[in-house]
Amino acid sequence: MKSKQKTSHIKIDGEIYDAINITKSNGEVIASIGPKDVIEADGYKVTFVKH
Repeated sequence: MKSKQKTSHIKIDGEIYDAINITKSNGEVIASIGPKDVIEADGYKVTFVKH
């Protein structure tokens, strides 16, 4: 029997994403924002701005 659990995702303007990665121009990931957590590289901080 298949599970009916919904997987978490991020929805922006009707588009669905598994995660949002913030990268430097060289491709280094400095932050990754997922539906359940935020991962930040040392020396960087992610701040959320509410409406």
